[in-house]
Amino acid sequence: MGYVEMIKRVVDIEQGNNNPVGYTQIFKFPYSDDYKRWMDKKLKTFPSSGRRWDRLYTEIIKKEINPQSVTIPFEWYNKIISFPTNCVYMIGNENENIVYIGKSEFPAIIRVLDFMVPKCSSKYPNGQNMNNIPQIWDDILSNHHFVKCFYCYDLSFDPDILKYFLLSEYKMINYKLPIYNKIMPDSKVLPKVKKLRKLIYES
Repeated sequence: MGYVEMIKRVVDIEQGNNNPVGYTQIFKFPYSDDYKRWMDKKLKTFPSSGRRWDRLYTEIIKKEINPQSVTIPFEWYNKIISFPTNCVYMIGNENENIVYIGKSEFPAIIRVLDFMVPKCSSKYPNGQNMNNIPQIWDDILSNHHFVKCFYCYDLSFDPDILKYFLLSEYKMINYKLPIYNKIMPDSKVLPKVKKLRKLIYES
């Protein structure tokens, strides 16, 4: 069972008859070849205050995401940072090998884009403080490679359950976590993950 199919199976069990979940296709990032040069130029004139990331991310979505016809719910644009929606996302390398699995309680595309810009540093003083996986920029994007992304949103259940189910499945298959994931869940989530695995493999 592939990871996207696994996500959909978990959602079928956990979501029940609640509101439908949104899924993207697997999409490439960046879409354009000049993204690193474009980002370097943008950050040199980046404002120091205001809704700067809102505006920049909206521009990135138009430049890199919309050309691939990836669905961005309209309501996300109005409150692009703060709109509440439980999400889980996966980021893979060019070969679609997963390098990170994450969750968010606001639009997944925003959390994904946090990792697609440089981290705040002496080299990038206008970089993103929220980027806790700078290796995606440092190791991949700055070397003109791309990643592939997928996310689901509007989950009615705790996204930690899905995130850690996927991590535990990955670890069981590969004997390690994805390269940029550091920790497994605490004891409060693990029993739910074990119960979910039993439901999936016995159904």
